[in-house]
Amino acid sequence: MARPRKKKSLTIKKSSALIQTNARGLTLTQRKIINTFIYIAQQMGNQKRYSFPTAQLKKYCGITMKGNNDLKRQLKEMMEIIVEFNYLGKDKKWVWEATVLIPSITIRQGSKYTEFEFTECLKEKILRPDIYAPLNIILIAGLRSTYAIVLYEFLKDYMTAPAVPALTIEQFRNLLGIDETKYQEFTDFRKWVLNKAVDEVNEKTDIHCSYTLTKEHGNRYSHISFTVTKNEKFKLPRPVHLPLDDSAELPASEYSPNIPAEILQVLPKKYRVAEVFQIIAPYLDYQAMLISNIRYTDKKHKENFIAYLRKALQKDYAKSAREVQENIDRAEAEKDEQARLEALEREEEAKRIEAVIAWREQAPPNLLQQIKDRATQEVKEEYPDAGKNFLGIPVRIRTDEIITNEYLNKPQELEQDDLVLFELEQE
Repeated sequence: MARPRKKKSLTIKKSSALIQTNARGLTLTQRKIINTFIYIAQQMGNQKRYSFPTAQLKKYCGITMKGNNDLKRQLKEMMEIIVEFNYLGKDKKWVWEATVLIPSITIRQGSKYTEFEFTECLKEKILRPDIYAPLNIILIAGLRSTYAIVLYEFLKDYMTAPAVPALTIEQFRNLLGIDETKYQEFTDFRKWVLNKAVDEVNEKTDIHCSYTLTKEHGNRYSHISFTVTKNEKFKLPRPVHLPLDDSAELPASEYSPNIPAEILQVLPKKYRVAEVFQIIAPYLDYQAMLISNIRYTDKKHKENFIAYLRKALQKDYAKSAREVQENIDRAEAEKDEQARLEALEREEEAKRIEAVIAWREQAPPNLLQQIKDRATQEVKEEYPDAGKNFLGIPVRIRTDEIITNEYLNKPQELEQDDLVLFELEQE
């Protein structure tokens, strides 16, 4: 199998039809994988299958777990994803098309290479794009949000166009690959998706963007429009050639590991290096434990942060403090829940009283009197020695209970019976 030729350029020509896809479910790591595969294909030219060093693929795409299980999982998921090309119709030559993203992947036992192939229609768009956006894959590797990657690629696709086309909110969500069940409230979508993606694009890329929302009917936002300009303040990190053989490696500072934002927020910036990422990788599924020990290490270490963090994670130094805090949090949560239930109970009681008053106002007088007489009799039986002055409040309470239990809870069933009773009494 032919090996890719080394080239200096780290820019891929990504077809507009491929940028403007409706492909839900692609993760941050998977978007980096597909951009790497596009780079390899464009360097090797038209081949049946392509290959790339597995270790370098993992490092570039931020896969830090030992072994290849995580990489295999990501690739298997990509094989189940269907992409819909030219979703927004920029490339007028293309009709509607859809294909599986990656039809075949091979990682042979004992081999240091990952082999892959594209469908013919996808390979045609990769190798001979009529309309494309030049994308620097090292720049994209520095983005930590999959939504930021999609937004960046979309806006780069229109950098030389007169304007970026307005999209419906639904089109934009589909372009980002957001599941219908996520961020259904627009305020959540704007806060956690839109604004975060815009901020990251403006901070970490060679473009600057802003957006405008418009309303078509009522108070719901219907469309979004972007403006994009060159980011004059941006400086690309020191050029690094993407390794195309096993002898070269990306420096640790040039790749973005797949570390959750919650963990990066507590990790001091000067320790966001490959060695630390390697130490914390096995603990990523135990986020509370990991975060507490990072904070503990930052507070307690005297000289060697990295060595202290390794021991802290191995022996869970922060366990006692974490358990104390968890107990405090649990007690606060129980207190909040009790307060919520009491407030709900008061609200339900207020509604019940309001409903009883409304029922009293509309009830036939004779029926209401019958209920009061019954309530009086039941209270006298319960308190045979009570004086007349004592009966007023208990009778009122018992009357309300009878109305609630026997009339308000069965309005449709009793309404006709009560009407017949009332008519008989009138006769």
